[in-house]
Amino acid sequence: MTTGSGSACLTLDPGIDVCLSEQSSVELESLATSRIRLRVGQGTALATLTRRHAGASFALVMGNVSATAHGTTYAVRRGSDAVEVIVLEGEVEVRRGSEKRELVDAHSRVVVPGSSGTSVRTAVGRSEESRLLALRATHELWGGSALGVLELAAGRSGLQASVDDEGALPLPLQTFVGAGAHRIGWRHASGAESTSWIEIAAGDTRSLEPPSPPSAGMGEPASKPSAAALLERARRELARAQPRQALAVYEQLRSTYPTSVEARTVLVTMGKLELDLAQPRRALAHFEAYLRDGGALAPEARAGQARALRALGRKEEEQRALQRYLAAHPNGFEAPSFAKRLRQLEQP
Repeated sequence: MTTGSGSACLTLDPGIDVCLSEQSSVELESLATSRIRLRVGQGTALATLTRRHAGASFALVMGNVSATAHGTTYAVRRGSDAVEVIVLEGEVEVRRGSEKRELVDAHSRVVVPGSSGTSVRTAVGRSEESRLLALRATHELWGGSALGVLELAAGRSGLQASVDDEGALPLPLQTFVGAGAHRIGWRHASGAESTSWIEIAAGDTRSLEPPSPPSAGMGEPASKPSAAALLERARRELARAQPRQALAVYEQLRSTYPTSVEARTVLVTMGKLELDLAQPRRALAHFEAYLRDGGALAPEARAGQARALRALGRKEEEQRALQRYLAAHPNGFEAPSFAKRLRQLEQP
């Protein structure tokens, strides 16, 4: 499989997805259940896989370097005269030829020279991780069985878009998405942000034009609603059973008043709404953002974090989250059910 000026993703089995950047190529070396191997000829390949059962493994191979994992997200790419293995989640075994394996953990990179020399390990920044994760962005959007087509026009230079927090995506964009409602985030070159919602039926194609950027030099700007007014607007949307619209208002509050107390407290509510809307990855991001600074809603945020990790199938992280909740809130409302769930996870 070879890409040209675009990117591509392939699914090897229900638990292994590999996405390629532009000007990349891969070739399947082994599809044996116990030893799946994919050789990367050039470019960058990002693999995301669920935990393999005992005795099974998956490896990305480039040159004489193999990177083997059992449940993680990581990438390999060709440097000028070396192979880079970049681990975003989990742990990866890296080996050059018959040399001793080297374990590389999350948020780390190892640069392996082609034939001789010492490997070099460095940390990986969030911006680089985001660029790699963007390779699988469109693949995440069409994970369901009922699909429609979403088209986003290019708009002005510097405009970026995200779909359900997958992005930034290249524009213009045409991609499969799961049937249902989707949130489109727009970010203009000026830094201004806005949100649109679009409903797509199975088999349908919907097109969306980007919003106009804020005008400069057009007189006094219109007065903006206060944080309290935005909170009240969001509550009205919730009272009308419109959680998606409420989320959009909460996002407006956070972008308009990012340092306000309200911007922090709504993170927990946003996380709960995202869980209700079956968006555990977005919910997890909200709960963890709140927990970074702590606050009176920490019990609810920790409980939401554990639920989001369970929905994502990340059992080891869920187990640690449950342990943290029970240690911090032994008499908390969720303690009995979380203790029961923890016992289930700890069983061999």
